[in-house]
Amino acid sequence: TESKGSCSDSDDIVVTFTQQPVADAGTGGSVCGSMTFGLSATASVGTGTWTQESGPGSSSFADASSPSTDVTVSAFGSYVYRWTEVNGGCSDFDEVTVNFSDAIVADAGDATAEECDLSIALTGTQTVSGSTASWTVTAGTATDITFSDASSFTTTATSSTYGTYTFTLTESKGSCSDSDDIVVTF
Repeated sequence: TESKGSCSDSDDIVVTFTQQPVADAGTGGSVCGSMTFGLSATASVGTGTWTQESGPGSSSFADASSPSTDVTVSAFGSYVYRWTEVNGGCSDFDEVTVNFSDAIVADAGDATAEECDLSIALTGTQTVSGSTASWTVTAGTATDITFSDASSFTTTATSSTYGTYTFTLTESKGSCSDSDDIVVTF
């Protein structure tokens, strides 16, 4: 109200105090061999929506407005998802990263082999592009064995004594891994 002498006039303003949302998208993660991941945001106030911010393919949400929902992707890779909450004219968002990796099925070659000497060429197969290899002795005396390159899919295992050994090839990429064995008798 503004007044001067006997004159006055007034005007109104309506103010709405709205609670600010505090978005919490939860935690991301990694999935091996699956194209579906369960998102789990913690809702605060207002309404929320999931959106894809980046990734090599497209995403579909079981229910994009639900804090806890499944997302399914069209291609393996790393994706960023945004949980946005809106309450009146106030909004906030939080993001998570989810890595979808192709399943690894390690292949150490033949299941068994017999050698008439103390050396064998191990011929593992790389099943997923960009994965790494690791050979270990899982049965027999490990100190008897040396590998020409334990981090190569194909390597030579040399024994200092005759006997039976189990060699394990572990193939890994990101958080995904799988192992396969070959039993060798020297």
